[in-house]
Amino acid sequence: MSSSKMTTINGTDNLAWNDEQTRFYLELRIEEKLKGNIRNQNVNDAGRQTIIDRFYEVYGERHTWRKFGIKFTTCKKQYEGLVI
Repeated sequence: MSSSKMTTINGTDNLAWNDEQTRFYLELRIEEKLKGNIRNQNVNDAGRQTIIDRFYEVYGERHTWRKFGIKFTTCKKQYEGLVI
């Protein structure tokens, strides 16, 4: 288990993610996509719960789905900025 705790960024609803946490979250999304729990970038309830639970198992932190959604949107924007 990793010992680095996430903190909320002052003045926002965002969490401060490190690279390891981001990689793990995106890997979980890929797993859920392969299981059919993500369609058109929308994660169903089973996929959401799996991601939340697995993240908790590894990092000891439980976050609402909104926090994960914010991170995914941020990652997409960063990727689009690199591709263009």
